[in-house]
Amino acid sequence: MEYLALIRTFNSLPLVEEVIGCLRMQTCPPTAIMAVDSGSDPGQAEALRALVDVWLDVSGQAFNYSRSINLGVQAATLENVLIISSHVMLREQDVMERFFAELASKGDRVGSVISNKSQAWLVRQVNNASFTGVNGLTNSCSFAPTALLRELPFREEVFASEDQEWTKRFLAIKAGSLTVVETGQIDYLNKHFSYKKKYNEEMALASFVDTRRKGLPAILTWLLKSIWSICFRGDKAKAGHRFRVAMGLCKARFKKPDINSKYY
Repeated sequence: MEYLALIRTFNSLPLVEEVIGCLRMQTCPPTAIMAVDSGSDPGQAEALRALVDVWLDVSGQAFNYSRSINLGVQAATLENVLIISSHVMLREQDVMERFFAELASKGDRVGSVISNKSQAWLVRQVNNASFTGVNGLTNSCSFAPTALLRELPFREEVFASEDQEWTKRFLAIKAGSLTVVETGQIDYLNKHFSYKKKYNEEMALASFVDTRRKGLPAILTWLLKSIWSICFRGDKAKAGHRFRVAMGLCKARFKKPDINSKYY
């Protein structure tokens, strides 16, 4: 299986060097690795450029997750693309080989591998009937034909959860399915936990994927969760986050959120 591994980067060393090393050690390794860089410091950029086969500098424009992916896909010369995060580590050498076997057995061309430490190797197929709005393609490690990603590019106005919005369109337009593998054989090592990121994801899901998420029952649920967090857990940070989500969803019922994509 020939494929390009596309990694979005921004001052991602030293972790991304390990990510690249794990990719090259796969029994089904990528034919080439591309870094789509959003303006890393000169020293990091020089070091990273030496580690990859294709270097694409997109720092001359405002950062946007979807645009970065789309530009990388446009520059791809291979038939398939693996979009993989700069902090996702494939711990076993046969992860991609097993994943490709799962795609073939399901008859799918699109899929994701998700880190889940409670699962050895759980395979599920997602179609229009089973898509919940949050269980689709995951751009931390996702695979699709290059031609398909060019036909259905990621929407730049979707400021977060662009993978779920893409899944919704893919399932609706192509009437197909995708394969998702949940496994403890990969690690998701982004140490930058951010409630702002989670807030943006909720706003994007409600605005672009499932409008029921900004319905009154959903807003009430967030408010009750906020009360629970402060009264029974004493967690002011989580309570504040949940309250902000509830208020943001209220506003989103009347006006589209004014949020820009951000690298976390």
